[in-house]
Amino acid sequence: MLIYMGAVMFSLRKRMLEKGRDMAIGSLRAGVITSGGNPSFFIWWATVGTLLVINAAFFGTLGIVVFIAIHSSADFLWYGLLGYGTHRSRHRFTPRFHQTLFAVLAFSLMGFGLLFIIRALL
Repeated sequence: MLIYMGAVMFSLRKRMLEKGRDMAIGSLRAGVITSGGNPSFFIWWATVGTLLVINAAFFGTLGIVVFIAIHSSADFLWYGLLGYGTHRSRHRFTPRFHQTLFAVLAFSLMGFGLLFIIRALL
């Protein structure tokens, strides 16, 4: 799967730059889809997140409200910094840089896929 994903990413690297600027859906919806589609999101909430909520519940309703406020604030800060950095870097890096970056990441995916196959066979 990683090898396939890397190959598709490499073959579409130029088109991703051209079409990536005009998203068919809004950024909020894209963020929800990305978070919801990330398996780590559910694993985190099923393990670490649940423990944090249980610990916050020891302090009653106020503990849960404070936990939600702090956790949401941390999320907004993190994603705000990522968004700001992405926005600022878009103007600094050329399309050639992005194509090269996509190519390097695509080959990395293919390399990890090949490594996993080799290790599974040995």
